[in-house]
Amino acid sequence: MFFFFIIKEKIILEKKGIIFYYCLLIITLFLLKFTRTKEFGTDVPVIVLLFLIQLYSLEYLKKKNIENFYKITIFSLLAILFKLYAILIIFNFLIFYREIFFFIKNLIFKKKIILFLFIFSCALTFSKNLINSGCINYPVSTTCFDKKYINWSIGKDFSSFRESHLKASIKGWLPYVRSTKFKDLIMPEEYLKRFKYNFHKNVFKDPDFERILIVIFIIFLVFSINFFSNRKSKNIYNIPIVYDKLILASTFSFLSWFLLLPHVRYGGYAYISFFLFLILDYFYSFKEINKKFYYVFIIILLTYFSAKNFNRIDKEIDSIATKKDLNFFPIPNYIKLEYEKITKNGVEFNISKHKTMCGLISFPCLPYHYKDLEIIISERNNFKFLTANNNQKLYLLKREIVELQDFKKGRDGYEDGLIVKD
Repeated sequence: MFFFFIIKEKIILEKKGIIFYYCLLIITLFLLKFTRTKEFGTDVPVIVLLFLIQLYSLEYLKKKNIENFYKITIFSLLAILFKLYAILIIFNFLIFYREIFFFIKNLIFKKKIILFLFIFSCALTFSKNLINSGCINYPVSTTCFDKKYINWSIGKDFSSFRESHLKASIKGWLPYVRSTKFKDLIMPEEYLKRFKYNFHKNVFKDPDFERILIVIFIIFLVFSINFFSNRKSKNIYNIPIVYDKLILASTFSFLSWFLLLPHVRYGGYAYISFFLFLILDYFYSFKEINKKFYYVFIIILLTYFSAKNFNRIDKEIDSIATKKDLNFFPIPNYIKLEYEKITKNGVEFNISKHKTMCGLISFPCLPYHYKDLEIIISERNNFKFLTANNNQKLYLLKREIVELQDFKKGRDGYEDGLIVKD
């Protein structure tokens, strides 16, 4: 709501130009794509912050208000703390090279309390990571401590595999595996080596690529409104020279995203939109909007948004009434699974009949896939500490990828995750 109040204020104050149209793009994107933010998790606030940073960058170039620089700094730090991929927005600070020097100088000599709060916040964040995983920034393996120094650490081998798995997933590993009908089910590390420079051809096979096309379609849809509103006016290339730095900054952000994180959820909504919008404005500047176009367009968007949500709510109510859906929202319906009991090192474990879930089974529970996992049990002050064998856990995780990742129902004795034969 904070975000939408700002967008509303910008539209009322601007009424024309690139800031107005960029706000219109954001509203269009959210009403068409983000009809249910629950589906996007923590990525939504990060995308919101990236949009705000871009808007305040444009506003700063227009009004030279130092407050915009402080807002951008705060929003950038917050976005990076939420999700590390937001760091690509740092290129926007190219337009603030003078302000950055004085800002740092003031922090050191005049604003010591702000400097202290910044250092304290960073220390708190990284300490939390260290306590959770034994890594400063999990799963970046170079930031993980060896288990001989921190015994609760996830370890470099496991974090390295997890890091490779995430990188490969971002760079089209699963679409490639699907395209081979699981005949070439290579490990993430091997995939990264084989497709080091040409992974984009696999990324384009991912359904996520369709979302990129939708974003581009929305951008040109908003641009078309500008074009038809001003088709009789003569176009003038009147973009301010200072905007050149922002175009350069957005180009760096966009290219970095395209080469490193080519998925729209990893900031692509903002990086693609801002880059293309600045380019379009450079060649055909955004001017005033025809009010009829504007009102009709907003009414169509709101109608689509409402219809889609009413349809979704109706289906959810129906699923609750008929109990067809085991994962209906907002009332959870936890799965009751069958299990067996086994004893490991004097502790009784419940082994689920589901390959990866325990459902309502009492702790300590192990999914069927991990029933043979070696577990070291120690006791301190009447508390039992359960530690898995890291090497075996890593082996089981790799085996799980081979056996279970996105396999068709019924393959190799599995049906909906339940074991149907030994």
